[in-house]
Amino acid sequence: MKTVRLLSACLLVLGLVALCLTGPLATSSEAAGATIIEFRSTICPFCYQQAEILKELQSKYGGQISVMYYNNSTDQPMFDKYGVSLVPTVVVLGSSGSVMYRHEGLVSKDELISALKSRNLIHD
Repeated sequence: MKTVRLLSACLLVLGLVALCLTGPLATSSEAAGATIIEFRSTICPFCYQQAEILKELQSKYGGQISVMYYNNSTDQPMFDKYGVSLVPTVVVLGSSGSVMYRHEGLVSKDELISALKSRNLIHD
């Protein structure tokens, strides 16, 4: 009985080691063709609404998009890089890193889905 338990434990450890060495096949950002960035502030109520919309999109189109958030109090260099001065601002980057879409202010889920589909960044 002890031998069976020891063997089971060894196989479990070997399986975990193999998983750690090989890693996942692809993370969501590696698999995604587009990256949606929300530029936000912690005191902005519209930013929280935008984040909820982006969470819904991430849930529905997770294999096709990745979502990132930058806060104006901690990520100012990214605000400068993309010329963002109003929150929320949503910037969509294509797989090459080029800006494919930009919207200042709260953007609805339907408008964002339409913009992503028209640029062939997501598919149902």
